[in-house]
Amino acid sequence: MARNRRNRKVKATMRGAVKELATNQDAAKTATLTAAAQKTFDRAAAKNIIHKNKAARLKSQIMRKKAVVAPE
Repeated sequence: MARNRRNRKVKATMRGAVKELATNQDAAKTATLTAAAQKTFDRAAAKNIIHKNKAARLKSQIMRKKAVVAPE
């Protein structure tokens, strides 16, 4: 039960990070949010909550969204 609760909390944090990036329109804040989301994905993969390939896929998706909001 404790592992299940921890896993749900981490997954909810990941979904929140993705939603926050999706609703963000501020280019300056996008870099900070992207870094925080990537860190969350990497931590979840390191703890085997999600597969490492899923973490990589999620990071790729948020980088594509970042490119739309804040092109370099």
